[in-house]
Amino acid sequence: MGHPFLNSRINTIIYFGVWIIVGFIHLLWLYFETHYPIQHATVDAVASTVIFSFLGLLVWPLTVYNRPGKADSWSVASSQILGATIVVGIWIFSTTYIINLFATIYPAKVFKTYITTEQVAIGLSYYLVLFGTCYLILIYRENREKKLNEEKMQRLVRESELNALKAQINPHFLFNSLNSVNYLIGYDPERASNMLAKLSDYLRYSLRRGDEGLVTFCDELENCRKFLDMEHLRFGDKMIMEEEIDEAVCDVKVPLMILQPIYENAIKHGVYESLDPVVIKTVAQFKNNMLYIEICNTFDPEAVPRKGEGVGLQNVSDRLELVFNEKGLLKTIKEKNTFKAVITIPI
Repeated sequence: MGHPFLNSRINTIIYFGVWIIVGFIHLLWLYFETHYPIQHATVDAVASTVIFSFLGLLVWPLTVYNRPGKADSWSVASSQILGATIVVGIWIFSTTYIINLFATIYPAKVFKTYITTEQVAIGLSYYLVLFGTCYLILIYRENREKKLNEEKMQRLVRESELNALKAQINPHFLFNSLNSVNYLIGYDPERASNMLAKLSDYLRYSLRRGDEGLVTFCDELENCRKFLDMEHLRFGDKMIMEEEIDEAVCDVKVPLMILQPIYENAIKHGVYESLDPVVIKTVAQFKNNMLYIEICNTFDPEAVPRKGEGVGLQNVSDRLELVFNEKGLLKTIKEKNTFKAVITIPI
């Protein structure tokens, strides 16, 4: 860990700036409270402050080496007692030596050149304040590092879950498309060939963009149109497509292949089960700084519903929550003969 008082210019300025203030307070205390002569008070304050400001830099490595929570209490206490003894001892003797030097210049009676209990108390107080400051900084750094590691781990988990969810989509769609091709080959080879070409384009898009988390809404919609074209080859006029797309939403980023499971659900439970034509309508617009995508389809309420595993819509809901870290971004509404899926994309 870098030294908190020396790792940047601003921190160094703040550290020594605080010591200048401490030295000035020390000088005032010596002059007004203990009635030291101004020469003695000045020399004492300057010498003690400068020396301890540099010795105080040793408190950080001592705190890191044996810090509370990592070492046992006895080791922490013994190392700090030893450190305080060494630092305060060096400070006292160094300060006294400098004062004695000045005593040879000025009359000896001006200077008190002996060690006092006040010096010991002041030195220990300085050390304890520095130790407390270093300890708080150490706790802050460790908590910040722990939080960053947790966020990194959560991001990796989300990416793994997203990859797993995306891996469910491609095989699911591929199996359905191949079944559709197999359905057409017997009586309309040309339409089956056309469907295979569109399937190739669709899968090429999926493979080319598969490593990206987000794509533009227009790219996603255009790719889904290929899927819908393939299904239209199968169902013909029974499947009617409508769109109301606000051009302003074209460049908004959405999760890759987020719309296809909803269209697939509309076809499976709407077009496939109904004897009458089914309308699948897509509406995309801005509301309250959000992109709202509505995919609505009609269905036959009297038809026997097909059973499924429920992978599609749950997949969409899970992926939206993982990407945007927010629940409830997919809502479904079923009333009379209409089913609506509403996706909300935060901008």
